Amino acid sequence: MTAAHLDTELIPYIRDELAPADAERVARHLADCSLCRDELDAVRGTLAALRAEIPEPPEVDWRRYRAELRRKLEERSARRWVWSLPRLVPIAATAAVAGLALVLTLRGGLRSTPDEPPPFEQAEIGTHLDLLRNYPVVENLDLFEDFEVVQNLDALDERSADEG
Repeated sequence: MTAAHLDTELIPYIRDELAPADAERVARHLADCSLCRDELDAVRGTLAALRAEIPEPPEVDWRRYRAELRRKLEERSARRWVWSLPRLVPIAATAAVAGLALVLTLRGGLRSTPDEPPPFEQAEIGTHLDLLRNYPVVENLDLFEDFEVVQNLDALDERSADEG
């Protein structure tokens, strides 16, 4: 078939899916073109053969179908519960061990003395060892705070004079 023939319009024409103007144009072409008429007859024959091969579907008994579906759903939910219980035991045990490890870590282990900070605090203190090497300076830090107050006494005196 060439481009002038009805390559893509034969099946929609057979199914009455073309617009009226297009259907009329195809009918005129088919009246003049023996190749397209032969092609149309071949397509109709193929479609008829396909329809003949398709068996009719059996009648559905909806009551039986619903009963079978309900039975399968009940079996599935019963099986799911039976299979999920053994799976939950290892998960619960793992969660319990993780929780115990977390509590022991936060409390400082099994043998912590009240004077000794927990391990996570010891690790934090260890990051500030440079500060602890200069402990005499750290001891006098509160003096620096007092020094700042002394520096700002003039400003405090001016504010009190403005308010009074």
